[in-house]
Amino acid sequence: MKPKAKKKVKGKPKLPVKQRLKLYLEALSECGAVTVAAKYAEIGFFMLKYYRDRLPEFAQAEAEAKEKAHDVMYQEARRRAIIGNDTGRRAYIWVDKDGKDVLPNTKGAHRVPVAIREYSDTLLIFLMKASKPDVYRERYNVNYNFREKRELTAKAKITVNNELIEALRAVGSRSIPDLPGPTAEANGLHSGPA
Repeated sequence: MKPKAKKKVKGKPKLPVKQRLKLYLEALSECGAVTVAAKYAEIGFFMLKYYRDRLPEFAQAEAEAKEKAHDVMYQEARRRAIIGNDTGRRAYIWVDKDGKDVLPNTKGAHRVPVAIREYSDTLLIFLMKASKPDVYRERYNVNYNFREKRELTAKAKITVNNELIEALRAVGSRSIPDLPGPTAEANGLHSGPA
């Protein structure tokens, strides 16, 4: 019995590794996604890791490609936030012969179509946070002192209890028996009727 011959995969032959690495770097600088760039250049992740570890110049070039992709994405986000996108819809405004906005009943006014643009407030917020994080970041104070909180709560209860007792005594001392003070109540001692 003869061993089966391996089937040859038909298709385009793979490029040499150096050319595929170059393709990978070009694709990475355009799209910014390692997975997409590696698939485009037909390079596996293990091969990328191998060349990153062995060739410092490749690791440097990959970092530069990622930085270039980041700059492209930043510029696109800035464009969408500030310049906006044309929606394809049109509105009409009234202008005079000099091109200034006027009311529709102005003599000599005519309608002119104007493109409607959409802007991204969310992108603008993120760009502002990225450019000046000390001014626009969200601030949370996570410092919490439990002992201080407990002491403040106890003081507040004592103050409220004392004020309540004084108010009740002021209303009519005949109908209210001696009420325990805050320290006696806190200790579970009651001097009045049960």
